[in-house]
This record gives sequence, C-alpha cells and structure tokens, in this order.
Amino acid sequence: MEATIDKYGRILIPQRLRKLFGLRAGAVLEIKESGQEIRLKPLEQDSPLTRKNGVLVCSAEPVGDIVEMIAKVRSERSKKVINPGRE
Repeated sequence: MEATIDKYGRILIPQRLRKLFGLRAGAVLEIKESGQEIRLKPLEQDSPLTRKNGVLVCSAEPVGDIVEMIAKVRSERSKKVINPGRE
C-alpha cells in the first residue's frame, strides 16, 4: 500500500484502514520512528459510554437540539401506540 505526501506534509490513510482501526476526523495518532520506519499508532480514546450503577450511560455532547429530538421520538412512539400498524 502506498500513500503520497502532499505539499503540507499530510498523507491520506486509506478508508479500509480507517474503518479497521475506527479512525475518524480528530482521532489522535502517536508517531514513532524506528530505524528507517515511521509508525502511526492510534491512541486509545476514552469511550463516552460508562456503566453507572449497572446502567450504560453516554457522557458525549449531544449533536443538534436534544429537546426537539426527544419530542420527535415521543411523538412517533405515541402514533405507533395509538394507531398500531399505520405509518
């Protein structure tokens, strides 16, 4: 596998490898040199999921308007309960 360095010193990590290692924009990589090699190692990032009193809790920041999202989900759920089978 080959990659080309652009004029800013950047390389593109192929999509297959990004998916394999779970790399997304903002992921942090450790760079090590060893002889004639450059090694990139993904640094483990803390998962936003933790267990509190046996319950899985997400501590990530919500994207978008969380109040509006909750209202939409509740409305859709209510429609299914009131009119089952109709969508």
